[in-house]
Amino acid sequence: MCPCVLFTALLSIPLAVGWVIPAEREELHRVCAGKEFRLPVYSTSRTVTFTPNTEGPKHVLLDKTTVKDPRFEWTRDKMLVLKEVTHSDDGLFAIKLSSGFTYETVRLIVSECIKSYHRNYGENFEHIIPENGSLLEFSPRGAPSKAMPIVLWNRTEPETSDARRGRLMRGGKVWVAEKVTQVDQGNYTVRDAQGKVLSRSTLAVRGHSYNVTRFSKETLNLPLFLPVHHAHLVFTPTQHPDESSLSHFDPKPPHGAVHLIRDGQITDYDMRYRGLISLGRKGTTNEVVIARLTSRHDGVYEIRDGNGNLVSSTLLQVIEKGPRWRSFLKSITVPSGMFVSLAGFIFFMRRYPNCSLSKIIAGLRVNRTPPANPPRVNIQDYSQPVSEPSEYNSHSQQPGPPTKWSPRASPTHSGYTPVTVVSNEVPEHPCVSPVSNQVFERRLIEKYIAENGTDPMNGQPLSEEQLVDIKVSHPIRPKAPSATSIPAILKSLQDEWDAVMLHSFTLRQQLQTTRQELSHALYQHDAACRVIARLTKEVTAAREALATLKPQAGLVAPQAVPASQPAAAGAGGEPMEISEQVGMTPEIIQKLQDKATILTTERKKRGKTVPEELVRAEDLSKYRQVATHAGLHSASVPGILALDLCPSDTNKVLTGGADKNVVVFDKSEEQIVATLKGHTKKVTSVIYHPSQSVVFSASPDNTIRVWSVAGGNCVQVVRAHEAGVTGLSLHATGDYLLSSSEDQYWAFSDIQTGRVLTKVTDESAGCALTCAQFHPDGLIFGTGTADSQIKIWDLKERTNVANFPGHSGPVTSIAFSENGYYLATGAQDSSVKLWDLRKLKNFKTITLDNNYEVKSLVFDQSGTYLAVGGSDIRVYICKQWSEVLNFTDHTGLVTGVAFGENAQFLTSAGMDRSLKFYSL
Repeated sequence: MCPCVLFTALLSIPLAVGWVIPAEREELHRVCAGKEFRLPVYSTSRTVTFTPNTEGPKHVLLDKTTVKDPRFEWTRDKMLVLKEVTHSDDGLFAIKLSSGFTYETVRLIVSECIKSYHRNYGENFEHIIPENGSLLEFSPRGAPSKAMPIVLWNRTEPETSDARRGRLMRGGKVWVAEKVTQVDQGNYTVRDAQGKVLSRSTLAVRGHSYNVTRFSKETLNLPLFLPVHHAHLVFTPTQHPDESSLSHFDPKPPHGAVHLIRDGQITDYDMRYRGLISLGRKGTTNEVVIARLTSRHDGVYEIRDGNGNLVSSTLLQVIEKGPRWRSFLKSITVPSGMFVSLAGFIFFMRRYPNCSLSKIIAGLRVNRTPPANPPRVNIQDYSQPVSEPSEYNSHSQQPGPPTKWSPRASPTHSGYTPVTVVSNEVPEHPCVSPVSNQVFERRLIEKYIAENGTDPMNGQPLSEEQLVDIKVSHPIRPKAPSATSIPAILKSLQDEWDAVMLHSFTLRQQLQTTRQELSHALYQHDAACRVIARLTKEVTAAREALATLKPQAGLVAPQAVPASQPAAAGAGGEPMEISEQVGMTPEIIQKLQDKATILTTERKKRGKTVPEELVRAEDLSKYRQVATHAGLHSASVPGILALDLCPSDTNKVLTGGADKNVVVFDKSEEQIVATLKGHTKKVTSVIYHPSQSVVFSASPDNTIRVWSVAGGNCVQVVRAHEAGVTGLSLHATGDYLLSSSEDQYWAFSDIQTGRVLTKVTDESAGCALTCAQFHPDGLIFGTGTADSQIKIWDLKERTNVANFPGHSGPVTSIAFSENGYYLATGAQDSSVKLWDLRKLKNFKTITLDNNYEVKSLVFDQSGTYLAVGGSDIRVYICKQWSEVLNFTDHTGLVTGVAFGENAQFLTSAGMDRSLKFYSL
């Protein structure tokens, strides 16, 4: 009883004080087909259901954090993501609380976003290919809806491309179809490697159109635009000529269209009726010449190619010349009329001196009135986004209800005639902007949008796809009036005055805008100066504080070797310069020796037996990608450069990125544990401590940093080098670090104190070190050099004990097998070499593909498998050295690979900013 009373009281309190219980919210989302749709769900205790618009059952997409539909993904930022929407996703998404209350609904409308292109016959058509584009498809206009599209270009399978229709240009960024015809009309679709639609466009090809006026007995020249032997000329008269003027012997003219030229041959038999028809050449263009024109030649001349495609259409109007006496009379009357008009104007001005010219002009302006019933311009079926062409049947959708809309008249132009606000002329191809409701010439507004991206009237954003064409009949343009009368002169003066006033208004408007921008810039400059002064003051204070704290930091910088200390001898008798020796005491050497003895004894006990829990080769070959994470590092500076797993808990993954950050990621929880910031340059090497919550990182900023994962801060900075650090390896004791650098030195440092114990270089080599790795026993280690050498060093003696030549490029990675016998090395010569440390020789070379870049090598904990990361991921089984696995899921270079415990899974990271996991 008590809980019911309490619940009723709690429910009545908000109603009593006037609170409103939140009602269901509904939002409308429009998404283009093939694009991504993201639905935010800000609580893990909610359920998402979907009801399609078409006939179909209602089903659950998300139940708390469990995704029921495999097409959707649940992200860490509480988003339900659909990578590629289709028209079947039209419908209502409902978000419900655990109590069943519908909190929010989202209605998704999927539209086809297609960009339209228009080209004339014989012009070139260019289609931009995105960087991640992998396939270009073409669906011809008029093709059946179920017909397979034509593959014009395929990045992965070039042999399936249709090279006859076009080719790639400008470094593979643009696909060009040269000299298009009506056959090239249709829809062009670009997809990525996974088949996702990146862009869609449609191409319409039309013939050249001309309106020509000629006097009788003149000549008409028709350009062909194609070779003569492919040309067809068809003539359709405007009206059937009067046969009464023909003599008894003249042939009767044919009715309808007439084939004048067929396959480059003149087929007209009646030269007297058709005139003189011949084929000629003007410069580099073939043309048809028709001489002695008469009114019988009025009509449409269509030039088509051998496939029937329309090349050009010419509308000819022939004007019959009148008798000569009319021209003579006109030459006399026109000057006489001008003289009489001018004399009358002078007499009028003298008779009425108070009537000034300005009053006459003002009267003319006042008396202008628009027509009583001006025509209106209506646009039917206007909706956004732009609907697809009727031929594109692969993703059809029902159109919305038609809407009518009429453009408003601008302040300076009357709305009863379709005159553009830009050119002040009747447009040839009128279109309307839905942003400002103004009519423009398409050619002019497209140029303005390409330069500014806004509407010229109100400055709001505007794109070419938003423009709506207006279908109007093209008026016949009257001849320009000549200044032969006083009204014509006054009209010219009035037009000039209007132009000057409009230009003056535009200048004043631009001046006001410039003044506002200048005022804003001055305020912005003043604020910037204040911020710079404040930051300079803070930096000075920080530097003073840093100078005060440095003596107390406990970090010892590298010290020079005493002059009396001799240099150690190398393997070839060359002296080794030991730049530092501040702590290689007998106690440390004994500690290293004791650890090596323990590890060697354990290895002998294990012998050559393989752990029973180790994944077998046949199971490993069935691995596939099970998870991918792309949000660990910044997208502005993409790329993961280093990878490592925690030896004691392989669910903890450590990565270093080009964004200067170190990230600890929990594989089981699928979330970031810590983001460690402090390096000033990219992170190239990372190591996870096997027994402590500590990680290590190295960078080209010359530093090695020790981080606390629990605290999320840097606890130690080791400054062992004077150039970028290229390699990092942790000793088996867990107390010492080995590092290599571009300054040609390797260093052995104590991670507890940050002190450099020893620092050695090989003066005989004189080249940078590219990588370093401890042997499993910890008494020897290997380094790779920029001159393709692998050097083996004795840590206790600090001498070079062996060299492995053989690579032909800089060494990029080295890895010791857990059995202690094998060493794997990779270089920029597209090869991986295996070395036997007992015989000191190369016993196997794995030659990879040309231009293959080896970035990472790693053995599993048992030494049974070797993973190679670079242009792709490959796994080899040791002893047989045969390839077991190959992954190409990364879209960039693979910079790191690692095995889980007993090879139960494989993880990789790459320059595509993604971390991937592979298992059964």
